[in-house]
Amino acid sequence: MNRKNSITLLLLTFLIFSGCQKKPGFSEQTVVSTAKKANIPPKGFFIENRKVPGVSTSSIGKISFQNNSTQSGPDPDNGDEPVILGAQLANPYTVANMQQAVNTLYGGNYPISATHLYVRFKPASVEQFITLEESEDLELQDYPMDYEVIQDGDYYQDPNLGTEDFGWLYTVVPAGYNFPAGIQNELIDSLYLPEDNELLEDMAESMAGGAQYRSRASASNTVTIQRMDTTMETFSFGPQPCGCAPDAIQCPVTPGCEDGGGGGSGGNDPRIPRGTIEVQDVRVCSNQINNVPVRQARIVCKRWFKIERTYTNDQGQFVSSKKFKNKVKVNLKTKNQYANVRKIRGIRLWQILFPVKKRIGVFDQGTFTSIYHLFSKPNPTSAYDKELPYWVAVTTHNSVLEYHQYATELGVGQPPSNLKIIVTNWGFQRDAGAAPMWNKCSPLSGDFSSFREYIEFYLALSTYVSQVNLFGFLKNQMDVVIGYAALGNDYNCRLNSNNIKSIAYHELGHTSHFAQAGCGFWRDYRQVITGQILFGAAATKPYGDGNQNNAGLVAVGEMWGYHCEFIFTNRHYGNGGAFGGFGVGFTALSQGIDWPNNGGLNAYLNAVENFNPNLNNPNRDLWQWIPQGLPYDLFDDRNDYLFNPALPTDNVAGFTMQQCFNALQSDVRTIPAFRDRLLQQNAFSQQSQVNTLFNAYNY
Repeated sequence: MNRKNSITLLLLTFLIFSGCQKKPGFSEQTVVSTAKKANIPPKGFFIENRKVPGVSTSSIGKISFQNNSTQSGPDPDNGDEPVILGAQLANPYTVANMQQAVNTLYGGNYPISATHLYVRFKPASVEQFITLEESEDLELQDYPMDYEVIQDGDYYQDPNLGTEDFGWLYTVVPAGYNFPAGIQNELIDSLYLPEDNELLEDMAESMAGGAQYRSRASASNTVTIQRMDTTMETFSFGPQPCGCAPDAIQCPVTPGCEDGGGGGSGGNDPRIPRGTIEVQDVRVCSNQINNVPVRQARIVCKRWFKIERTYTNDQGQFVSSKKFKNKVKVNLKTKNQYANVRKIRGIRLWQILFPVKKRIGVFDQGTFTSIYHLFSKPNPTSAYDKELPYWVAVTTHNSVLEYHQYATELGVGQPPSNLKIIVTNWGFQRDAGAAPMWNKCSPLSGDFSSFREYIEFYLALSTYVSQVNLFGFLKNQMDVVIGYAALGNDYNCRLNSNNIKSIAYHELGHTSHFAQAGCGFWRDYRQVITGQILFGAAATKPYGDGNQNNAGLVAVGEMWGYHCEFIFTNRHYGNGGAFGGFGVGFTALSQGIDWPNNGGLNAYLNAVENFNPNLNNPNRDLWQWIPQGLPYDLFDDRNDYLFNPALPTDNVAGFTMQQCFNALQSDVRTIPAFRDRLLQQNAFSQQSQVNTLFNAYNY
């Protein structure tokens, strides 16, 4: 017999025999609450305004935490604020305290046992951290879960540890949890966590706060409870029936048989947190702004040791499946099955391994059903506004979902799952990205010597962060880097949502290519890139001039990346059609020109249509040997030469993006090899015209 059935049987016995029992210490003339049937205790029966750990009193009722402070240079914490702890609070959910609360509320002795364990882990390596965060998928926090918080924040610096030491990580696991081998852990407390029993929680928390009670069961299936430490009306508690016993027998709500817990769909139940999360989509020099849903992002609702994890839907809406009392902290994390979006930082580097986390707010029941948060591009403008990385991270997170959707529509292979993405504006290349795929395709020992230069170029300059330390944490934990420009006039007119998305689509195009071509191809490809960063001419970094060894790998890889950048951004903003919703002033940058909507094409298609492989103007394009426009010319039905004789003759039409992608196999390492494989796979369709087009691109 399981524990819950045992408790039910005990309480059924209580119902049968309670009429024969009398308990000393109670006056026969008890004062009965007028709210008996509703089981509402008298006002003040439980301690009110009880302290809840992890929640500062100043944050209750506030919708999100905003820190718009600015500075002249990068903040080592990159917008994160420290948690400052106060006193340790008495834990109401220990088995001992909960046992006392159970016996008091139900007027008897009903043994309980631990349902959960409050524990902490001390990882000693990146690999151990990843085991806890990803393989075990634990809801970790870096400060104790039973302490008052004076200042809420994003990270905690343990005073007994160095800034670069892995900190203790606190969480709750089910009783009987199988702890991963080799990772230091400590049991702090054994807990009893009722699924859905607010009265029991109130009783336990009040007892832990110093309230004293005594109770007795009566023949009328009620428990009469008196508060002994203050003058207070007596509470007559009548447990309600539940469905854990056969239909012919009714049993009371017990610690082993709560009234459900719900699926989060009970109308507007004030105990169920729900809301909407959106992000600003900012275009055209910060003038065109729409609020769009944050899709499939993890939402964490937390109070004491009760933790609920859910996700926003494609409309940005979320609904908890658990019910909460009050003072519930709600966080958003840029994490799902597709990707884990992180942000760069210059201190406590191990915390880069966490997804970006944003406190949405702390809420009481009066606001549970109308939670709303908008991720905004900070204004007034600043390159180092502390809210900026959150807006970029959420925009990138959405871009991953969009890429998956559009890749399916266009027949392009999907990226690997659980991509590790880092957003940064600390690298030498501030308005660019990279897809080294170091997590999915581990570096060889020879790659390590060039890792520092790669990090400085794309991720973070050594003036901001120790390259050696950063290498230690990221050598196997980075697939994609998204850089965002945020300097001078670029903040308004270049750092827009479409720019971030276009970079993301470019790099995600690489991840699809990687998934098909494999690790061997990718190691050789990134070796050419890192070689150019190390030894190439400054003007042509990181791609080179097209004459270096294995330049064909770069030509093939970047051709596809640029193609995805233009086509997917057009699909998102133009909905696949000319002028589709673009506002006046919307442009796409290519070969040094901001191309507008023009000639029946929206900006991004206009840009790729006008790519000129024979530009011969190093001030506008140092890498014209990368045929950015070639895949599009294979399937569009427009001969660009007729509009501009400087552009390639294009009499090819009817190929698809899927056919182009299918040709990007592991042995296709040059543009001529791409041409040959495309023709072979498609019965040499339009062979003469295809050859002419490739010749026009100088291949």
